[in-house]
Amino acid sequence: MNKNFKGALYAVITILIIILIVRFLIRLLPYFLVIGFIIWLIFKFKKKTNKTSEYREENYYNKDSYNNQTYSNVDSYEEDDDFDTSNAIDVDYEDVDNK
Repeated sequence: MNKNFKGALYAVITILIIILIVRFLIRLLPYFLVIGFIIWLIFKFKKKTNKTSEYREENYYNKDSYNNQTYSNVDSYEEDDDFDTSNAIDVDYEDVDNK
C-alpha cells in the first residue's frame, strides 16, 4: 500500500469512529441529563433531611441539657490573677449639660 493511501485510510476510519461515538452520546444525552437530575434531587433531599434531623437532635440535646443543668461549678469560681488593673487610666467625668 501507498503511504499516503494508508494515512488517509487511518484518518477516515478515525473520523468515522469519532462520528459514531458522538452520535451515540448525543442519543444518550437526554438519558444522562434525566439520570443526573434525579441523582441531584436525591442528594438535595438527603441534605435537607440530614439538616432537619441534626436540627431536631441539637434542639433535643440543648433542651435536655438545659433541663438537667446544675450549678455546682458556681462555688468554684476563682479570680483571674492575670487581669492587672494597675495600668488602667482613671478618668474624671464632668456633666457638661448642667453648666
